[in-house]
Amino acid sequence: PGVTYHLNSRFVAREFFISTDADRRAYLDLLAPAVIRTRWRLLAYAVMSNHIHLAMVAGPEPLATWLRQVHSTFADTVNRSRERIGALFVRGPKALLVPDDRVGRVLAYLHNNPVRAGLCPQPHDSTWTSHRGYVGLDDAPPWLDVGEGMRRAGLTDIDAFEALVAARHPHPVLGEVSSDQELERKVDAYERACIAARRARATTPPPAATTVVELVADELGVTLAQLRSARRGSHEVLARQVAIACGARLGCATRDLAAAVALTPQAVTKVLRTAGDGAGLEPLLARVEAALGLGRRAA
Repeated sequence: PGVTYHLNSRFVAREFFISTDADRRAYLDLLAPAVIRTRWRLLAYAVMSNHIHLAMVAGPEPLATWLRQVHSTFADTVNRSRERIGALFVRGPKALLVPDDRVGRVLAYLHNNPVRAGLCPQPHDSTWTSHRGYVGLDDAPPWLDVGEGMRRAGLTDIDAFEALVAARHPHPVLGEVSSDQELERKVDAYERACIAARRARATTPPPAATTVVELVADELGVTLAQLRSARRGSHEVLARQVAIACGARLGCATRDLAAAVALTPQAVTKVLRTAGDGAGLEPLLARVEAALGLGRRAA
């Protein structure tokens, strides 16, 4: 939760199941209410003929709990209109974690999809992406979070956004991609690397909870005694909450965290239940992991 992902959904056999603006509206009409109901946030989209790109900030709900229904309903609609039977999408979407400093380039990559496909000379010439909503040529719908997209891209004005998109950078995670086939190969390779990293982490014991709590206290500028005290000042309470959230994200057991912060396991569970999506923890987690020698976690 709180992390930006580039979601890439492909149609089976690279078939062109989306061929008209009405097809695109049908997909977006299903996506819109689903996004509004969930705590995921849509930063950008590109609805192409044989695949769909979404840039999203993850919410606490698993992706499948809301996107599966969108894709199942869209598949039913297409199958009825084409009198076909069978799957429309190739499994679930591929999810590429996007580093914070590359979000702007992902937005630019998505908005340049029609240009790369040779369908138009400039991104604003196409209605297939969210670009026109970003630059004010069309009204941005309420379920498209342009403000959050600009903030995560580190931009404050439209001219800077236009310049970023016009630069046509390579994909910020996958590098240069010359065709849909190459994109598929690179996405598959990325997914295999993430799976391998997760398996490697699963065989590595988590760091000691006491060590994590000590590092968090040091990063936040409080003493370990303050963090473990019964004080209820805002600084001490926040430090305990952050230490618990970081420890949980790094795999520490609840009972070990409870002992490390001098709370009961029930109190630790309550903190984790009410901690939100943890979006602000990423920079601190990176520093704690670096101190522990863990490196960055795969998505």
